[in-house]
Amino acid sequence: MEENRSISEASQYMPYLKSLADQYGQGMQVYSDSHGSWLAYGELSSGMAPFNGEGDGGVCNGDGCKQTITIDNLVRHFASQGISWRGYFQSMPETGFLGSQYGEYVKRHNPFAFYSDVVNNPAEQKNLEPADPYMLQDIESNNLANFTWISPDLDHDAHNGSDDQQALAAADAYLQTFVPQLLQSAPFQPGGDGVLLVTFDEGELSGDNHCGGNPDHNNCGGHIWHVVIGPQVMPAFQSNTHYKQGSQLRMFCDLLGLNSCPGDGASSPSMSEFFQTGTCTATQDKTVVICDPQANGSVTSPVQITAAAKDNEHQITGMVAYANSQVVAKSSDSSLSASVPLNPGQYNLVVRAWDSTGYYFSSQENFTVTACNATQDKTVVICSPQANGEVGSPLQITAAAKDNEHQITGMVAYANGQIVAQSSSSTLNANVSLNAGQYQLLVRAWDSTGYYFSSQENFTVQ
Repeated sequence: MEENRSISEASQYMPYLKSLADQYGQGMQVYSDSHGSWLAYGELSSGMAPFNGEGDGGVCNGDGCKQTITIDNLVRHFASQGISWRGYFQSMPETGFLGSQYGEYVKRHNPFAFYSDVVNNPAEQKNLEPADPYMLQDIESNNLANFTWISPDLDHDAHNGSDDQQALAAADAYLQTFVPQLLQSAPFQPGGDGVLLVTFDEGELSGDNHCGGNPDHNNCGGHIWHVVIGPQVMPAFQSNTHYKQGSQLRMFCDLLGLNSCPGDGASSPSMSEFFQTGTCTATQDKTVVICDPQANGSVTSPVQITAAAKDNEHQITGMVAYANSQVVAKSSDSSLSASVPLNPGQYNLVVRAWDSTGYYFSSQENFTVTACNATQDKTVVICSPQANGEVGSPLQITAAAKDNEHQITGMVAYANGQIVAQSSSSTLNANVSLNAGQYQLLVRAWDSTGYYFSSQENFTVQ
């Protein structure tokens, strides 16, 4: 986790990180939710969705929280789902330290030191460790936890410095003290599943208040760099998809195979486009992991249902998905992926898998299907497929249009310039068969005066 610099400065003055970003993957349109350090750290670990410079009902701000907080957070989900975790904090004086500052270590750059799950649990406090010497020892002995958080101190996270160049050079140099060793470790070798995210809490404190649109001085924290490194990351990949920090939290949950994600991590768009083979993998014996839709999330129809199962002793021979007790998708192996039309409403999803002996096991979650609606005047919203997503064929194309002055009288969808679906109203919902390949989807709508407007996105058919 780095500090206080926008993507333009960071990519200019961090040549080592830039070399990794160019080799692996980087998000070019990722935005912080708020100015104020701890609010970003809290968002990435609890999905607290800071607003107006505050979090958790005003208890927290950029300097931390006035008291121990009880909101949902990653530690709670790790504990309930058997996920190991550890945080390394440079210049922290001792394991489990909960003080506000020690030298260049500050508590506001430690998200876990405010959660009741850690403060009230001495066993969890042991997961807070000084980076020196424990981090490098654990990397070299292949003893990393499932989830690892790293906060450099103020001199090495780009926080301190006489100018952008000096501060970012110090941060870049610190990365070179452990990242080369990390990339030599087993999880980061070919075929491994290690992923390193290097990102920033917020953009430039002076002048960068963007959230991907107009500046909002109260609620947006600027244009940040998102660099993803690992053997499963799409090589030399640049994403121009608009993301906020809730999607970074969802990425953690997806990569770890969690069946739930705290706060707005459950409803934020997936970052699966960064990865070559997707992120849906069951890692524990005799388990089913539901990757899509997110637990307690809201989605539009058709709903992408993605799940995976694992059995260390016998072959998985089938999977079935039930939405409110009705069968909606089936598979004959250990993975399930289906696009399912569902009416708006609340659903309980159960995915069951069985092995060659007939032994079965399952997982379940709740989610909500909302209608596909355009909310702004003279706009088209494409609800599915997801921008830069990967889908099978046939696929569902769903879109909606709005015009406050005149009636929408038609819509048409073009895939690579060819008409694939039409509608005579302000909504479009069509099942379309397409060959495997990359597509540009353009959906155009027009009103009773003949005035037209459109939206477009790219996607891939597997």
